[in-house]
Amino acid sequence: MGNVIRRSGYSAILSYLGFFIGYVNMLWLFPYAFSPEEIGLLRLILAVSTLFATLFTFGGSQVATRYFPYFADTIQRRSAFFKFICGIAVAGSVLFLLIFILFHSNIIDIYSKKSPLFVNYLWYLIPITVSLILYGILEAFVIVQKYPIVPTLLKEIYIRALLTVASLAFLVSLISFSGFIKLICILYCITPVIIILYANTKRLVPWSGTIKNIHKKEFKEIAEFGTFIFLGNAGASLLANIDSIVISAYSGLVSTGIYGIALYIAVIIEIPKRSLSQVLIPMVVQANKDYDINTLNTLHKKSSINQFVIGSFIFLVIWLNIDNIFSLIPNGDIYREGIWVVFLIGLAKLFDMLSGINAEIVGTSKYYKIDLLFYSIVSAVGISLNFFLIPVYGIFGAALALLLSAVLLNITRFIFIKVKMNIQPFTYKTLAAILCAIITYIILLFIPHFHNIFIDIVMRTVTITLVFWGLILSLKISEDISLTFGKILTRLNLHR
Repeated sequence: MGNVIRRSGYSAILSYLGFFIGYVNMLWLFPYAFSPEEIGLLRLILAVSTLFATLFTFGGSQVATRYFPYFADTIQRRSAFFKFICGIAVAGSVLFLLIFILFHSNIIDIYSKKSPLFVNYLWYLIPITVSLILYGILEAFVIVQKYPIVPTLLKEIYIRALLTVASLAFLVSLISFSGFIKLICILYCITPVIIILYANTKRLVPWSGTIKNIHKKEFKEIAEFGTFIFLGNAGASLLANIDSIVISAYSGLVSTGIYGIALYIAVIIEIPKRSLSQVLIPMVVQANKDYDINTLNTLHKKSSINQFVIGSFIFLVIWLNIDNIFSLIPNGDIYREGIWVVFLIGLAKLFDMLSGINAEIVGTSKYYKIDLLFYSIVSAVGISLNFFLIPVYGIFGAALALLLSAVLLNITRFIFIKVKMNIQPFTYKTLAAILCAIITYIILLFIPHFHNIFIDIVMRTVTITLVFWGLILSLKISEDISLTFGKILTRLNLHR
């Protein structure tokens, strides 16, 4: 697991750099350059595009992740598999275009009253969605071959950095808002081109084989898996994006913009999970293929404690500085309405990290069909909660629906994995880590506030860091974190 942390370190650094750029964009540049309605429009366009892209990928990303080890033995077989999943992407893009044209007028009817600005930019969904379909499958094919760096660079930094440039261009009146949206479309369309060129230079996409190298029995198994994954993705994507979609329909784009700012503050908590997951997926796939329960158990436990410790630290830093964060946002009084959205979504992300890699374990195992059933039920509950809570509680209702859905899904997976594989992610150190977080929070309640925002942020963050990591390291909560910290100290001593 120590090797895993080192290998995921580069992805984590890129992810945090990307989120730093994203924070500058979402928490300062966007509120300064755009109105809440325009921010809400951007959020809605990306949410709807992501939903459509997930649906019309037809499970191709998961197919690439799960079945690549079965086609990695020869160049011809690997090439055949690559061409097959690319065929899925092309077919999905064509079908999306046809369905979008068919239901175009229905979408207009839904949003014309509360979010008329979205109707004006509706056709921009097409290029963004198609690029996401193509990129999603290509990204999975590259990552499963243990090359996560460039995909992470594209996903976390490329778009955000160029969004910064585009926003500045809009701010100084070099482009109009319409030009800004057009530029976003171009940026998204370039990403699949970049990743295919990268994969080609690394010889990750051999072209010599044909689809005939895939046997009929394999076609049947892949088709069955893809069908179930498609159904699961439909629920998962709806659950992930339904909040912004429903908020825009019931409350308008201004509320969507406020919710988007709060959401972005909270989701930084899950970056360690995303970075670690990219490295762990190939290992989990192989362990499931070999039915290596001991390896799965080790990965599950260590991923849980490592993710939770890092996630707890980030959560504490954000929540104990939340007033300062909103004070630094231009027009912060408008966006302050989303404070409790940050808290609820932060708890949801933290609970997900505490649950370890349960999604990866079940999703790449022979039990994926059962997991689909669980996810379908939870998705139905979550979607229903959004339609019930948002009209009554607005953006707070959307965050509450997300938290309840996350808790229900992870508890369901925990019970299933425990029953079927007799493994679970928790140890006595889990409780110790929770106590460390609680003790840190209580101590910070006694720290007085400073009038200067920047001094207050520094003092609170430094205190959180010293108290929390002092407890974690002294109690040896995580062997991997302690080992990594020890190596950092050793290197620092060597450079003296």
